Amino acid sequence: MVLDPHSSPRLKAGAFCGQRGKYAPQYDRRTMELWLCPQFQYTYAGDDLGGRPKDMSLYTDGRVDFDLMAKSDRFIERLDVLSNEIGSGKRIVLMCSERDPVCCHRFVLISRNLKKFGHNITHILGSSETHPNRFLESQEALERRMMHSLAGYATPNLFDSAEVTLDRAFNAQGRKIAYKLKEKNDNGRNGGIVGKA
Repeated sequence: MVLDPHSSPRLKAGAFCGQRGKYAPQYDRRTMELWLCPQFQYTYAGDDLGGRPKDMSLYTDGRVDFDLMAKSDRFIERLDVLSNEIGSGKRIVLMCSERDPVCCHRFVLISRNLKKFGHNITHILGSSETHPNRFLESQEALERRMMHSLAGYATPNLFDSAEVTLDRAFNAQGRKIAYKLKEKNDNGRNGGIVGKA
């Protein structure tokens, strides 16, 4: 996700879920620090902005609750820092290994809330067979795509405003993509976070 793409690139921030990339080792925190540091300022932000918080109070029924995260002090403070950096003319890039941003917490949690500050948000897309020459998508276009992909949100609701419908769609998408804690196994051990449910 690129914020305010017309400014010059000066800062990159990683909103990774964990410090080590098991699925995509090229996004491992240490690898990114080494690779980016010569040209960019790299700031790891996964503890505050990542999709797998360590704070168990940010889970509902064993699943990450993005609404609770968005209201947490740590998230709000980090979002303020990002907004101030953008306001000072820096370009912020939040990176993740998720190919489609509509399936990533960066879209459902971070860009949804940064948009409230009035920032221009553009998402970088992975390669696609259906759209091989499309690499960028605006926040608004991604919101429309999300609403069309969710049952019940593609057409206007007579009883809700467009803003309420969009919030409901974000909440539905958040529940769909949120990480879920693993059930305790027979030994009574907690398996931790294992992935999307």
